[in-house]
Amino acid sequence: MRQRDAFERAGVPAFASPERGVEAFDNLARFVAYRELRLQVPSPHVDAFAHDLQGARRIIDAARGAGRQVLDEDEATRLLACFGVPIAPTHLATDADDAVRAAQRIGYPVVLKVLARGVTHKTDVGGVLLGIADAAAVTEGFATLAARLAARMPQARFVGVVVQALVRRPHGREVLCGIARDASFGPVLTFGLGGVTVEVMRDAAVALPPLNRVLARDLIARTRAARLLDAFRGSPPADLDAVVEVLLRLSDLACELPCVRELDINPLLADEHGVTVLDARIVVDDGALAPDARFGHLAIHPYPRSLERPLRLRDGSELLLRPIRPEDGEAQRRFIARLSQQSMYLRFHAPLRELSLQRIVRFTQIDYDHEMAIVAVPRDAGSSDDEPALMHGVASYTRNPDGHSAEFGLVVEDSWQGRGLGSALMDALETCARSRGIAALIGYVLRDNHDMCRLMRARGYRGETDAHEVDVVRYVLIWPAADEPTR
Repeated sequence: MRQRDAFERAGVPAFASPERGVEAFDNLARFVAYRELRLQVPSPHVDAFAHDLQGARRIIDAARGAGRQVLDEDEATRLLACFGVPIAPTHLATDADDAVRAAQRIGYPVVLKVLARGVTHKTDVGGVLLGIADAAAVTEGFATLAARLAARMPQARFVGVVVQALVRRPHGREVLCGIARDASFGPVLTFGLGGVTVEVMRDAAVALPPLNRVLARDLIARTRAARLLDAFRGSPPADLDAVVEVLLRLSDLACELPCVRELDINPLLADEHGVTVLDARIVVDDGALAPDARFGHLAIHPYPRSLERPLRLRDGSELLLRPIRPEDGEAQRRFIARLSQQSMYLRFHAPLRELSLQRIVRFTQIDYDHEMAIVAVPRDAGSSDDEPALMHGVASYTRNPDGHSAEFGLVVEDSWQGRGLGSALMDALETCARSRGIAALIGYVLRDNHDMCRLMRARGYRGETDAHEVDVVRYVLIWPAADEPTR
C-alpha cells in the first residue's frame, strides 16, 4: 500500500490489480482512437439524398391512425423506399388471386411471407415459403401460410401474404442494420452480422446519427461483419459503398422521423453488385412526425439545410450562404491560406500563417445546437462536387455558458471585402442566433480594424472599451427579447 501511495504522490498511475491496469490502458487506447477519428477530415463529397418525407410521414400517420405501432412489411418497405433504400420488388396480397397477379408482375420464382397482426418473427410460425415457381404453387402457398398461422398462433389475425421477388445472389452476405432508441442518447444506428443467427452471434456496433462516410465506415469496421464483406474463398468483395449509403440513408431517416422507435433491416443482402433489403421491421411511437427546430430528439444536431439561402451582392455576384460542414475542412484551409497577413491578424488577433489541423477540425466539425458558422460559397457549387468549395467568407458564433449570449467572429477574403458580403454574413448569423433563442451577440474587434468597427456601428452594435485592453473594442448587440426557435 505504501509503495502505491508513493507512486500516486509522484503522479505515476498505480492500480489495485492488473485487471484495473488493463482496463485503464484500454480506455486510453479508445480515447486515442476516437481522437484520431475526429481529426480525419472528410472528403469534399457530400451525400445529399432526395427523400419523400411527406410520403414517409403519411405511411406512419396511417398506421397510427389504425391503432398500430408496428408497421406491416408492406408499410415498412414502402417507408424505406421513401428514403431510397434498395428493396426487393414486393407486393401485399390479401387473397390468393391477388397473390397470383402480383407474382406474375414480379416474375417467378417468388417468395411468400405471411402477414399477420401479432406476428413479429415470421419464421417462428413457418411463415416463409421460398422458390414459388408458378401460379398453382402461389395459390397452394397462400392456403398453407394461412393454415400454419391458425395452427401455430391462433391468436394472431391473418391479413394476407407479402409476395416478393426471390433474389438469387451466389456471393451474397447477410448483414443487419437499423435504428434503436437509447434512453440517454436517443436514436442510435446499429450494424452487424445478419440472418437467423443474429441473436446467437451478437455481432453489432452502434453509432450516433448523423453519419458521414468516415463515421459509417468506422461503424462497419468495428464489427466481424466487416471481414465477411471482404473477399474470401473465391468470393469477390461486397460493394462496401452501397452498404455505407444504406447507413447514410438510415441516418437521415433517424434525423427526420423522431417517432421511429425501432427499425431492423435483417437481412440486408450485400454482394459485389450492391445491396437489397429482404426483410424489415419498423416500430413507431406517438412522437412527432417531424423534428423540432433544434432536433431535440438527437444527441448530435445534424446539418441544418433549412439555413441555406442564395445571395446576390451589389455588384451582381451570386453566392450561396449555408452552414459550414465537416466536408469543408480542405476549403477552410485554402480559404485561410488566401487571406493576407493583415486579415489573419485582424481576425485572430495573432500573426498566424496557417491553422493547425486541430483548429480546422474545430472550426468545421461543429455542434450546430451550441454554435454556428455561415460560409459564403459560389452559387453553383454542387453538393456532389469532389472538389472543395471555394470559400469567400465565414461568420460564426459560439454560445456562451449562460446559454443566452454568444461570441461571434467574421472574416472575409481580401478580394471580396467592400462588396457587402460581410454585412450579408452578419445578417444571416444574427437571424440564426435570434431564431435559436440567443438574446445577445458579443464580438471583440481590434481598434485598428476600422472596416469592422464601421460595420458593427452600422448594424447597431454598442462599442465598449476595457481599461485593461485598450486595443480591443467589445461590440454588443442585444435584442429586446429572444424569439422562439423556428425550423
